Amino acid sequence: MRRLVFVVNPASGGRRGAWLAEGLAARVGAADVHLLGRCDLAALAQGLMVEGVGSAPAALVACGGDGTAAAVGHALHAAGGSGAAALGIIPLGTGNDLARACGWRVGVGDDAALARILARMAVAPVRPLDRWELHGPAGMRGWFNYWSLGLDARIATRFHQLRRRHGVWFPSALANRLLYTALGLREPHRPLSCRLRAGPPLPGWASALVVASIPSYAGGARLAADMRADDGRLELFALAAGLPLGMAASGLRRPYRVASGPGIDLDLGAAMAMQLDGEPSWAPAGRYRVRPGGRIAVLVGDGGG
Repeated sequence: MRRLVFVVNPASGGRRGAWLAEGLAARVGAADVHLLGRCDLAALAQGLMVEGVGSAPAALVACGGDGTAAAVGHALHAAGGSGAAALGIIPLGTGNDLARACGWRVGVGDDAALARILARMAVAPVRPLDRWELHGPAGMRGWFNYWSLGLDARIATRFHQLRRRHGVWFPSALANRLLYTALGLREPHRPLSCRLRAGPPLPGWASALVVASIPSYAGGARLAADMRADDGRLELFALAAGLPLGMAASGLRRPYRVASGPGIDLDLGAAMAMQLDGEPSWAPAGRYRVRPGGRIAVLVGDGGG
């Protein structure tokens, strides 16, 4: 049985994070439950590296969406990478792609579901998870899930802007997904001003590029059947606008795979929207390189691979 320490994003899941924090404190004690933004992630990760010795390493459990999981994962990497402490995930966000890839797909709607997840995490196996580094004009950023450019990043940006301004519109993950889909239908095709420095030309119909390390995309769509999160390889996919994008995001259609390998180099001829592990931002024009950035350990739930 391992020790579990929790980092909860109270704003995730239509504010279910606040309920989860209270439920966890009642079960494991308030000393092992911390709120994102009000705790020292580096200190928590370092402390668990000292404790996590033996066949059941301690785990720092991210309770929230992909952004929360990535923040905790980076803290664990900085503390020692694939050493003793592991990353656990209780999904609360809209996409939860990293949680899905690791096998944590059960919702936390009541105390019984929470008890089942905690029991599973106490004995869950541990596997490696690849970490990647994006090097570009604005510096270096680490990531675990996927880096995307173009259409889907513009949709993510609009979604996050609306969520900040009108939080009452986001009562649940389902409502978030519906709004996300509606925003996608309004976005037109815009040619991508970018090219691979080595590899095939990008299709002219592409409205978005997705550089992925995990198979789950856009809240559960499977990008390719043969992808793994621990094989040291990246997959580059091109997506079209309109119905094809919606079909790819819903899992009804596999996106077009452009290239595969241990890294990627591309040039952006113009600035464009991007997202990294679900967090939208802006990519200035210039050269970008993605390279391996180490590994961390993750707890694997039922169906993780």
